Amino acid sequence: MAGYDALKTEIATDPLGHGYAGMTDEALAASLSAVDRDGPKIDVPISAVEEFLLVNGLLAGIEALAVARPVTLASAAARSLTGLIHSTRLTGITMTDPATATQVEAMLAALTGASVLTQSQGDALLALASPKISRAQEIGFGPIVMAPDLDHTRRL
Repeated sequence: MAGYDALKTEIATDPLGHGYAGMTDEALAASLSAVDRDGPKIDVPISAVEEFLLVNGLLAGIEALAVARPVTLASAAARSLTGLIHSTRLTGITMTDPATATQVEAMLAALTGASVLTQSQGDALLALASPKISRAQEIGFGPIVMAPDLDHTRRL
């Protein structure tokens, strides 16, 4: 019932100003189910990072930068990133830890600053840790709202 109570409160108060009061049930369900909200940070499997870099043709350039001399901030970042990817002990990057997230952001910024990654590629890598969710999921209802859910909510 807690999910339906949250849904009822969301519709009644419309805290984000979506205009729920003027929507049809279909439009309201679609609005609440749209996957357009930032979800909580998650840990990222290293395999997802490696896949992104391989698919986008970036890994070879990062590996080359990792052994470049003299050592620069970008080459140190590349060395750290390739170390993560090639580690046999690590399986994920703990992006739920704010300190780790800050370090990863700094690594990607260094690689972007050295033109090894574009800004959009760096943003896409960071987005692996920030999945999108629906407003319904954000308030604790579940990922999808359907018209029968709205009928049930009105009867509470």
